[in-house]
Amino acid sequence: MRLSFLVCALLCLLATQVDNGLMVGIDALLYQSDNIDGRGRHDRGEGGRGPLPIVFVYIVMPAVCKHGLPDYIQHTLKQALFVSSLNGSVGSVVLATNFKECPLIARSVSKITELIRVDTSEIWSNRTAAFANMSTRVFQADHRGELWLTSAWRFLILEDLMVSRNYTEMLHVEADNTLYGDIASLLSVLRRDYPLAATPLTASKHFVTASVFWVSNVTSLLHFNDYLMSMITNEGDLYKDYLLWLRKYACCKKGGVDPDQHGNGIKPFAINEMSMLAFYHRLFPNNLKMLPVVPSFPFLVRKPFCNISNFSPEGWEAGGPTGAGIWDPNSWGQYIGGTSNKRGRNKGFVDSSHIAGQGIIIGKCIVQMLCGNQSYNQPQRDSGQYVHSYSCYTAPFVRCGQEGNETNPWTPLWNLHVHSKHTLDYRSTSCPCPAPPPI
Repeated sequence: MRLSFLVCALLCLLATQVDNGLMVGIDALLYQSDNIDGRGRHDRGEGGRGPLPIVFVYIVMPAVCKHGLPDYIQHTLKQALFVSSLNGSVGSVVLATNFKECPLIARSVSKITELIRVDTSEIWSNRTAAFANMSTRVFQADHRGELWLTSAWRFLILEDLMVSRNYTEMLHVEADNTLYGDIASLLSVLRRDYPLAATPLTASKHFVTASVFWVSNVTSLLHFNDYLMSMITNEGDLYKDYLLWLRKYACCKKGGVDPDQHGNGIKPFAINEMSMLAFYHRLFPNNLKMLPVVPSFPFLVRKPFCNISNFSPEGWEAGGPTGAGIWDPNSWGQYIGGTSNKRGRNKGFVDSSHIAGQGIIIGKCIVQMLCGNQSYNQPQRDSGQYVHSYSCYTAPFVRCGQEGNETNPWTPLWNLHVHSKHTLDYRSTSCPCPAPPPI
């Protein structure tokens, strides 16, 4: 199976209630404000690297072009720009989309002046065109926004973007994800421990989301995209092995994909980029590693649930701690904001097939938008007095344990996957900081 893949590879990407009374007294977790010398304190220039681009990819299909870019994406873009503005924690925020094919998109983002706009038609390679054409026979069509098709295309578009813009690394963020915190403080860890990184969703490990998708170098992304190309060209045994593996998680449907002698096949929707990411991780665990998606907490091991702690920062399923925070594959955003099919009316929703969903049940975890306490500047003299310059903003935090146990720590989320699409509700807002510590 691996040999077949390698051969193919040689042939061939605030409605939420904010409790301002709860101050999260955590140092260096969110937006650092120590601009003593006027620069961000994190060195992003090691190894010749430039500022980290935060990349959004969203293709608008002709059937929905008349609506332009959805409002929720405009809010996630503004939130990412807000994060990038805080002491230069990251570089540019990039939106790659089909501007020329759908002119209304440009109107939708016309007031987001700091946004870097990339028209996908200008970077679309022959390889991406071939993938887009052949993928229509693999992924289920919906004849509107084409979620499953465009979700897979984006990885090839990320490759085109890296090659055309000479990006050495990037953080891709899905369009319904709000980003938080001092991302630059994580770069040394991501570069060291994660060639590629994504967020595991299901306890069975057959769905992995690219809510955030870290790319440390173009070579690792090329390897993953070669794998995707091998999937859709159906060369060798790779696609057959994938279907055989997926069957035990996504069967059965009459008339489904790869039906057995009884006509029962794999549910078509399950053949998507999430299961392909999961199968790739199964084949190449050292190239695509899993980000931690639950906090450090003594979760009980209870059947039929998985060992949730395995997916914590110290767990063996994760590639290692990423600062003091964790990541949201989908579950935390569903819990705090509800789901898209209910338009957010089912806040508190828990999917027990999800890793974090099982953590919420067993660990009695909660998610809240809280006022994040910033690190204080080193005192400096100004007219004979010490001056502190700091500010605080809201962000999502997770806490597990019995309700009312105030000693359990809050863990920040670096992203929130807002499944309801009500992203405006979860943008950071200024909030009152506590008094500075005594000098």
